[in-house]
Amino acid sequence: MGYIENNLLDNEEIKYKTKNHWIIFFKAVLIFGLGSIVQSLSSMGEETKIIGPVTGANLMVSIGYVLKYFSLFYFLFALYKYVTSEYGVTSQRVIVKQGFFFRDTVEILLNKIESFNVKQHLIGRILGYGDIFVSGTGGDDKQVFKTIAKPFVMKSKVQQLCQEYEAGLSKGQQPAQPEVQSNVSIADEINKLSDLMEKGAITQDEFDEQKRKVLDR
Repeated sequence: MGYIENNLLDNEEIKYKTKNHWIIFFKAVLIFGLGSIVQSLSSMGEETKIIGPVTGANLMVSIGYVLKYFSLFYFLFALYKYVTSEYGVTSQRVIVKQGFFFRDTVEILLNKIESFNVKQHLIGRILGYGDIFVSGTGGDDKQVFKTIAKPFVMKSKVQQLCQEYEAGLSKGQQPAQPEVQSNVSIADEINKLSDLMEKGAITQDEFDEQKRKVLDR
């Protein structure tokens, strides 16, 4: 179980969860491939002397190894980011967790989300990744989360849940109005009966009986 599952509130459910896109590993693969190409071309520099016994071939092989070491560094960094990052939408919140040793978390209630935008370039649209920009009400700074897999799915889920929340809030407020109107109507009828009794149109017994009927409705 991840961070989001372990930090759910009472009656809170995960509606959507995603991670970073695999494209974050592309830089490591690209650098490794470049190092391999440089080493494969080293034979072209065998006859070229650089310094003393060092030939062009030796230098190109060394450069290739340096590039491969850098690719390993980028791969481990991307793997750490991929494994330790979570992006989720629950029935109440948007939750983001990044990092393990230095954990960074962002939690925004659905009713506090002011904007939820997605930015994609052409490659992102083809491969299915993009950057997410989220801001909450109250002047909070805009949060940016890069290279997220299926960002528009997450955006549509947030919009759907926000609409459901607002619809549920509206329904919860509606029943109070008829109750107020009903209470006013009952009070008016009792006042009318009281006026009739004062005018002598009905007796005290008749007033009590009619009043009981009105209250029993």
